[in-house]
This record gives sequence, C-alpha cells and structure tokens, in this order.
Amino acid sequence: MISIKQRFGYSIRWNFLESVWYQLFLFSHQCTLYKTISAKQYGKIGTAFSLVYLAINLSNFGLDRSISPFFGTASQSRSLAYHIIMQPIIWQTGVLLTIAFLFCTGLYILQNHPWCSNMPFELGLLIGCMFITEELKKTVRTVLHCAFKHNITTAIELCTVVSYIIMVWSSYYAGYPLDLQLVLIPMVITSAVSLCFLLYHLNAWYQSLPLIEDEGVVTVPTARILHHRLGAYVSQLATLFFSANFLVPLFAWKCGLAYAALFKLISHFNNIVYMIIHKIFGASLQACFALMRQEENEMRSDFFGTATNYVYQLLYGIIIIAVINGTRFLALKKMNADSDILSIGYLFFISLLVENFFVSYEQLYQAEEKTAYLNLLNGANVIALLLFGMSSLSAHPIAFLLFFVAARLCALGLIGLHAYHQWRIPLQYSPQPITAISAILISLFLFFITI
Repeated sequence: MISIKQRFGYSIRWNFLESVWYQLFLFSHQCTLYKTISAKQYGKIGTAFSLVYLAINLSNFGLDRSISPFFGTASQSRSLAYHIIMQPIIWQTGVLLTIAFLFCTGLYILQNHPWCSNMPFELGLLIGCMFITEELKKTVRTVLHCAFKHNITTAIELCTVVSYIIMVWSSYYAGYPLDLQLVLIPMVITSAVSLCFLLYHLNAWYQSLPLIEDEGVVTVPTARILHHRLGAYVSQLATLFFSANFLVPLFAWKCGLAYAALFKLISHFNNIVYMIIHKIFGASLQACFALMRQEENEMRSDFFGTATNYVYQLLYGIIIIAVINGTRFLALKKMNADSDILSIGYLFFISLLVENFFVSYEQLYQAEEKTAYLNLLNGANVIALLLFGMSSLSAHPIAFLLFFVAARLCALGLIGLHAYHQWRIPLQYSPQPITAISAILISLFLFFITI
C-alpha cells in the first residue's frame, strides 16, 4: 500500500507540474491572440479547435477509458500487451485514417458548395491531420500514465506547447497573417513531432516487457474488453452531455442570449479547473486503481478516501473563492451584477464545477469494470433534465439551474452509497477547517488587489 501511495504522490507532482504550466502557457497565448486579432477571427479559430476536440472525444469509442482496468494484465508480457493495448491502438489508427479520409474527400467534392465556401481543401487537410495526431497522442499518453511515465509525458507536453507558441508568434512577426491556417500549421507540426516521441517511449515500455507471461496468468477475453469499452464509451458520451461544450449553448437557449456572455465567461474559468483536476488527479487515480484491483476492500477504501479528500478539498476552496469574489469578478468584466445575474452565474458555475466531484468515482468504476451503474445514473439524469426542460419551457432560469444542480448532487450521493455497499468505501464529503481558512485568505488577497 505504501508503494501505491508513493506512486500516487509521484504522479500527482508530475501531473501538477504539467497541468499548471501547460495551462499558464496556453492561457497567455489565448489572451495575446484575443487582443491581436478580431473577435470574429478569434471565434472562428476557437470554434474550429472546439469541433476538432469534440470529434476526438466522439471517435475515441471508449478506448482510453478501457485501458486502465486491464493494464495490470497487459504488463505481464508482450503478447498480452499487444492483445490488450497495441492491437486496439493499431485498429484505432485505421479508424481515424478512414474518418479523416472521408472528411477530406467530402470536402474536396463539396468545395464549390456554399456550405464549404469558408473551408478550403488545404485547411481541411490540416484539420484532418490534427484530428489524427491529437487523438493518437491522447491514447498513447494514457498508456504511459498507466505505466507511471509521468515525467516523460510532462516533458513532451511542455516542450510541445512552448514550441507551438513560438512557431505561431514567430510566423506572425515574420509578416504572415494571423489566421486559422497559421495557427493550424504549427499545431500539426508540433503534434506530429510529440506523437513520434510518445510512440518511441510506448515502444520502449513494450520492449521492456517479458516475451512470455508467467504460468498462471489469466488472459482477458476480447469480448470482455469490448463489453467494457462499450460501457466506457456510453459513460464518455454522458460526460460530454454534462460538459461546458453542451451546457453553454443549452443554457444560453434556455435562459436567453442576454446571459450567453456570462455563461461563456464562467465556462472558460471552469475549463481551466476541469483540466487541472482531471490531469492531476484523473490520470493518477486511473493508474493507481488499475494496480489495486486485487487488493482487499480495506486497502482500497483507505487509498480512495485519501485521494478523494485531496480532490474535494481543492474543489471546496475554489467554491469559497468564487462565492466571495464573484461580484467583484463580474464588476471587473463590466457586467450588470444584479441579484438575478449573480444567482444565475453562481448556479451555472456550480452546475459545471459539480462534475469534478465525480472524477474519483469515475476512475474507480472504470478500473473495476462497473461503468453500467454510472451509465444508469447518468442516463436517469439526462432523462430527468429533458423532461423538466420540456415541461417547464417558461420556467425561470434559476429554477432550471437549481433542478440541474440538485439532480447531479443526488447522482453523486447515490454513487457514494453504491460504492460503500460494493467496496465499503465511506462517504467523505466534509470540508476541513484548513481548506476554509486558506480559501478565505486567498479570497481576501484577491479582493484587495482588485480594489
């Protein structure tokens, strides 16, 4: 158990280093980009990237989420690793090439159609290449995280984002127009180069495995892998339903276009929180839970409680800071901070932030191949939200958001109860005094520096 906790701490440190610096570099780049080009051009670039990454999540078909449960078995030999990990990646590469080929072919055929007037064929090729490299990077990085190669992925990711930013702005100051094509070309180049480095280390890990597994090692049937992958994919689709990419247009339609700017602003901040939480804790928990499948419930419960406590205390601190400084934050953005917009803003923020409370349970259920229960709860939430939205089209936005938050909190409580019944994992939702004190001190500091 000590070894697993040490590995967890090791992965936390490297993932924290990667996520914080990566988001800092990327946020600085985005702010500079927003100030340099027009809002319309920035929106075009942002929309293109959002659609590409949405397509990446949809076309993954649960592969990334189905790696960790079987990683311990795959690590026994090269033959098992090839069957469980390498072969699905090869098949996934073929699927990605087919999707990109169909996209580029369709774009070439319809290049004279009004729908494709703003999408030159060359731009489509760049998007297709980015789609392939970023999808494969995501999968290979997941395998290396399960192998606790966090130092390698951190170095590659940080070098990639720095190289990308340097290439974009060097080209701009060299006289090239700062448009979607200029942003995509460095992205494709750096993504392809980083993919090559990741594949090199994936092969090094694969070659380090013994040729033949020890006697007594039980192989994993393909049907079992596919069954889990299907469940993981359904869970991934449900996660997308509760993500900002879906909720922002949904609530903008439900609450009115007057609130669209507020929703976008809040979702941008939440995306930073989401990426940090999932990169720091999600990948680390995924790797550790994969190693603990054969451990006793008492050891699993102890580790889960420790890891979940880190996640929850960080989220509680973020909530306290947001509540104390929310009004001033809106004032800095020159928004009308009346009671309605404050209430809607806080509730929308909570509706996005609450998804981060599921991260430890999601990783546990995926590692234990119990995603069916998650899918059942998420499906019930989706149906309840759709029924409420259809039956109360004229309801006040606050009522809709309250129902949304209440539904997700009920789902979190039910998952906690099921985990306790299944593995004797206690419910640990209470904030600690040090969390409240630290958050209040940070909030006061932010309050006074923005006066």
